[in-house]
Amino acid sequence: MKASVYYETGGPEVFRYEDVPDPIAAEGGVIVKVEYISIEGGDSLHRSGGVMSAAPHIVGYQCAGVVKELGAGVTALEVGDRVVTVGLDGSYAELRAVPAGFCWKIPRPRQNLLFEKR
Repeated sequence: MKASVYYETGGPEVFRYEDVPDPIAAEGGVIVKVEYISIEGGDSLHRSGGVMSAAPHIVGYQCAGVVKELGAGVTALEVGDRVVTVGLDGSYAELRAVPAGFCWKIPRPRQNLLFEKR
Protein backbone atom coordinates (compact mmCIF):
# COMPACT_ATOMS: atom_id res chain seq x y z
CA MET A 1 0.00 0.00 0.00
CA LYS A 2 1.04 3.64 -0.34
CA ALA A 3 1.65 5.83 2.72
CA SER A 4 3.20 9.16 3.74
CA VAL A 5 6.21 8.30 5.87
CA TYR A 6 9.42 9.67 7.29
CA TYR A 7 12.53 7.94 8.59
CA GLU A 8 13.82 10.81 10.69
CA THR A 9 12.30 13.94 12.13
CA GLY A 10 12.88 17.31 10.48
CA GLY A 11 11.29 19.77 8.07
CA PRO A 12 8.76 18.96 5.36
CA GLU A 13 11.60 17.63 3.19
CA VAL A 14 11.74 14.41 5.30
CA PHE A 15 8.34 13.26 3.94
CA ARG A 16 8.27 10.36 1.50
CA TYR A 17 5.33 8.78 -0.34
CA GLU A 18 6.21 5.11 -0.53
CA ASP A 19 5.04 1.54 -0.67
CA VAL A 20 4.89 -0.03 2.78
CA PRO A 21 3.56 -3.44 3.89
CA ASP A 22 -0.19 -3.74 4.39
CA PRO A 23 -1.14 -3.67 8.08
CA ILE A 24 -2.46 -6.75 9.84
CA ALA A 25 -5.60 -6.72 12.00
CA ALA A 26 -4.51 -7.43 15.57
CA GLU A 27 -6.75 -9.18 18.07
CA GLY A 28 -9.38 -6.60 19.04
CA GLY A 29 -8.44 -4.39 16.10
CA VAL A 30 -9.64 -3.54 12.62
CA ILE A 31 -8.24 -2.55 9.25
CA VAL A 32 -9.82 0.60 7.81
CA LYS A 33 -9.67 1.57 4.14
CA VAL A 34 -8.83 5.25 4.51
CA GLU A 35 -11.00 7.68 2.53
CA TYR A 36 -10.44 10.98 4.39
CA ILE A 37 -7.66 12.26 6.64
CA SER A 38 -7.41 15.10 9.10
CA ILE A 39 -4.28 17.23 9.17
CA GLU A 40 -3.53 18.00 12.81
CA GLY A 41 -1.04 20.42 14.32
CA GLY A 42 0.38 17.50 16.26
CA ASP A 43 1.30 15.79 12.98
CA SER A 44 3.59 18.72 12.12
CA LEU A 45 4.99 18.96 15.66
CA HIS A 46 5.76 15.26 15.73
CA ARG A 47 7.40 15.35 12.31
CA SER A 48 9.60 18.25 13.36
CA GLY A 49 10.93 16.53 16.48
CA GLY A 50 8.77 13.84 18.07
CA VAL A 51 9.84 10.39 19.24
CA MET A 52 9.36 7.79 16.49
CA SER A 53 8.15 4.33 17.54
CA ALA A 54 9.17 2.80 14.20
CA ALA A 55 10.86 3.68 10.93
CA PRO A 56 9.30 4.30 8.58
CA HIS A 57 6.84 6.30 10.66
CA ILE A 58 3.41 6.56 8.99
CA VAL A 59 2.05 10.02 9.66
CA GLY A 60 -1.43 10.92 10.87
CA TYR A 61 -3.67 10.90 13.94
CA GLN A 62 -7.19 10.85 12.48
CA CYS A 63 -9.01 9.47 9.46
CA ALA A 64 -12.37 8.23 8.28
CA GLY A 65 -13.09 5.30 6.03
CA VAL A 66 -14.65 1.86 5.76
CA VAL A 67 -13.90 -1.20 7.89
CA LYS A 68 -12.20 -3.71 5.59
CA GLU A 69 -11.19 -6.44 8.03
CA LEU A 70 -11.90 -7.45 11.64
CA GLY A 71 -9.39 -8.89 14.08
CA ALA A 72 -10.33 -11.71 16.43
CA GLY A 73 -12.80 -10.75 19.11
CA VAL A 74 -14.23 -7.64 17.43
CA THR A 75 -18.02 -7.65 17.78
CA ALA A 76 -19.06 -3.98 17.86
CA LEU A 77 -18.11 -3.35 14.21
CA GLU A 78 -18.74 -5.12 10.92
CA VAL A 79 -16.93 -5.17 7.60
CA GLY A 80 -18.40 -2.30 5.57
CA ASP A 81 -19.11 0.00 8.53
CA ARG A 82 -18.19 3.64 7.94
CA VAL A 83 -15.98 4.86 10.81
CA VAL A 84 -13.82 7.68 12.08
CA THR A 85 -10.62 6.64 13.88
CA VAL A 86 -7.97 8.16 16.12
CA GLY A 87 -4.50 6.97 17.05
CA LEU A 88 -0.90 8.06 17.40
CA ASP A 89 0.04 7.33 13.80
CA GLY A 90 -0.96 5.57 10.62
CA SER A 91 -3.78 7.57 9.05
CA TYR A 92 -1.86 8.96 6.03
CA ALA A 93 -2.05 5.61 4.26
CA GLU A 94 -4.37 3.56 2.11
CA LEU A 95 -5.08 1.21 5.02
CA ARG A 96 -4.92 1.79 8.76
CA ALA A 97 -4.73 -0.76 11.59
CA VAL A 98 -6.37 0.54 14.76
CA PRO A 99 -7.91 -0.93 17.92
CA ALA A 100 -11.68 -1.27 17.50
CA GLY A 101 -12.15 0.91 20.59
CA PHE A 102 -10.54 3.80 18.71
CA CYS A 103 -13.24 3.66 15.98
CA TRP A 104 -16.65 5.30 16.01
CA LYS A 105 -19.37 4.51 13.51
CA ILE A 106 -20.46 7.27 11.15
CA PRO A 107 -24.21 7.24 10.48
CA ARG A 108 -25.31 6.50 6.94
CA PRO A 109 -26.53 9.63 5.13
CA ARG A 110 -30.28 10.09 5.13
CA GLN A 111 -32.01 9.96 1.80
CA ASN A 112 -33.12 13.27 0.39
CA LEU A 113 -36.83 13.14 1.16
CA LEU A 114 -37.56 16.13 -1.06
CA PHE A 115 -36.97 14.07 -4.21
CA GLU A 116 -38.49 10.76 -3.19
CA LYS A 117 -41.45 9.48 -5.18
CA ARG A 118 -44.72 9.59 -3.27
